Amino acid sequence: MNRTTWLASIIAAFALVTAGCQTEESGEPAGVVILDLVADAALADLRTESGVGELARWRARPLRERGFIRSGEVVYGIGSSSWVEFESVAPRSRRLVIQGRPTSAVRKGEPEIDIALNGELIETLVLRKKSREYVVELPASAMRVGSNRLAFTYGGELRQDAAGSRRRFEWAALRLDDEAPPEAVAAANSPQDTLRLPYLVRHEYFERLPAGTRLLIDGVETWGIGRNSTLRLDVFAEGEQDPIAFEIRPNSAGPLELELNVAGGVSRIGLVALPGPGVDPLAGGIDIGSAEVRAVTPSGMDRRQDATGSDPTVAEGAAPNVILYLIDTLRADHLGVYGYPRPTSPRIDEFAADAITFDRLQAQSSWTKPVVATLLTGLLPQQHGVVGREDTIDPAARTLPTLLQLAGYQTSAFVTNSTVGSYFNFDIGFHYYEQLGERPTDEVHQLSDAVNESFFSWSSGREADRPFFAMLHTTDPHGPYVPRQPYRDRFAPDVKYPEVVRGAAVRVLAADDAQFDVERATSDLVGLYDAEIAFNDEQFGALLDQLRADGLYDSTLIILLSDHGEEFRDHGGWSHGNTLFQEQLHVPLLVKLPGQRLGGTRVDVGAQHIDVVPTILDVLGLEAPEPLPGTSLVDLADGTSATERPASSHLAMTANVREAMRWEHRKLVRATPASGDVTIRLYDLATDPRETASAVAEHPIVAGYLRTLIDRLGMLARGDSSSALALDPEMTEQLRALGYIR
Repeated sequence: MNRTTWLASIIAAFALVTAGCQTEESGEPAGVVILDLVADAALADLRTESGVGELARWRARPLRERGFIRSGEVVYGIGSSSWVEFESVAPRSRRLVIQGRPTSAVRKGEPEIDIALNGELIETLVLRKKSREYVVELPASAMRVGSNRLAFTYGGELRQDAAGSRRRFEWAALRLDDEAPPEAVAAANSPQDTLRLPYLVRHEYFERLPAGTRLLIDGVETWGIGRNSTLRLDVFAEGEQDPIAFEIRPNSAGPLELELNVAGGVSRIGLVALPGPGVDPLAGGIDIGSAEVRAVTPSGMDRRQDATGSDPTVAEGAAPNVILYLIDTLRADHLGVYGYPRPTSPRIDEFAADAITFDRLQAQSSWTKPVVATLLTGLLPQQHGVVGREDTIDPAARTLPTLLQLAGYQTSAFVTNSTVGSYFNFDIGFHYYEQLGERPTDEVHQLSDAVNESFFSWSSGREADRPFFAMLHTTDPHGPYVPRQPYRDRFAPDVKYPEVVRGAAVRVLAADDAQFDVERATSDLVGLYDAEIAFNDEQFGALLDQLRADGLYDSTLIILLSDHGEEFRDHGGWSHGNTLFQEQLHVPLLVKLPGQRLGGTRVDVGAQHIDVVPTILDVLGLEAPEPLPGTSLVDLADGTSATERPASSHLAMTANVREAMRWEHRKLVRATPASGDVTIRLYDLATDPRETASAVAEHPIVAGYLRTLIDRLGMLARGDSSSALALDPEMTEQLRALGYIR
């Protein structure tokens, strides 16, 4: 796959609701291709049929929890009922085989068992005294796709004085006779460009399906023994109980066009090949040559097509200046404009009257390097590959300052965080790049007043008749928190621990909370953090004042934002770069357009760091030379593009990888530690904003959809976009001072 096609595929993963249709002359059916079931087969979940297993092999605890007990090799049903669960890939009839006998403890009444499937009574067995086999047909009407529960309720009264009187039924066997063993998955050796479905192996896809969705399917043929086989397709919409279902006979003339009739939203699409009566499930299956889910829209282009472009050119008229003002480690909820009660940000709050305030910027990572690489390239971390401590930007990357240079801009950067210095190629495309080096003191960082001084020194000597782009990266709120006066007295007058002042407290606390009063230490750290924000806020205000004095404010595009947040025991930890919880991902974003257009607007549609490059290019009237995954924030603000998009976050500073995907108020987090023991959690931020309880079981379709998006990004990640350096001793110490190396 070439670079242009690869980047266009990223857009296909994120631009989930776009307009498009094919021309009639092409001979192709109209509509946007939302999902290609053949090409995207690697993203599908595979499920196989399961039986109830051999009871004698069950572990003791699950047996007791399900109303069974084992004595030697004999299993008894105990109490009033027992139950088991099994997986089914389609709502089809299955044969249940039971072997056993009632125990002698049953004295009065008929010894019998009521059998219910998913709460529906199927049959009542009147039991014989001697052990025998009973066969029960489980009807398709009671069967569910996925997990099914079989419940057994025992009749008859027990002898009160009998030993083991709770034992109702002695089980010798309990099985489903027509189950397909898991080895069926291994039988799928799919021909090229074909989706092979072995019998009873269900393929499940998760996707957002707008109203008017159709499935075009062709080339449905059997392989192996295909006698009387059926292809079943069903679509479950989130929140619905009943699927939209189709049954297709293989080897029939095609193509088929199926109206899915969904109302819109996230759905699960399932495909399963069902064998005919008496056919061995391992003997064959069904091949599909093509299967595309399309949405019919009135105009536009297929979202999967390649996007091409050339070097950017400036639109007619005076070109505005651009300032990208990055405040490192700033949580959105510690600013007044986002509702914080302490007066940490009067100048930023005042600036909001001239700017567009985005209420929900989701950071692309929870530490600096991958986010700044995204701000400079417009690419997701999985694309640009700058995710670890040693990673560097690809020297051939066409960064934002590179594009602006080509458009005639003077480009400059003033950086106070060594993780994004020239050592790691972050200076690509800048005419002037000043790294204000860390100081060998507890303060570590150069402060924002020094950044202002350096910027205005450069600005006074630039070519006045050419527009400029300047990135000002301030790091005041980043630990260690050593605020200047009078801010410390305002926000942290009674700091208890000298270790907090010296900047070592976060690392010490993380290592051993027991030696501190944790609540007091947290309060102290928050106070010092707020004091740092207040100082940074004043210096941002000083920057604006000087721009006004120089006559530059009105004509300048100013974007204020943060790279990531900071944790203060929100989830039991400290600092950042450790998790993907909201305290580390929800950051501020304010955009002042030239002439203060749309000033005072608030936007509640989710924004991302990937949107910064498209926004700057849009405002300047430039076109990107290749497709980018983000969108212009101006389009979000003026309602041109108000659709909620999935937001991706990625953390791979170490071998422990965390990935998050948010869509509207749902957020899925997948953690893959070095051990490979993957955990998945789904949070509903509307009802659980502190992310305390996983809702995967309640919303499996949404969870599957968000996990599929993560998988898609993982498959598209470039392996050659960055290179890793062996850190020299000086850089190692700088990263240690910043807290990125312990």
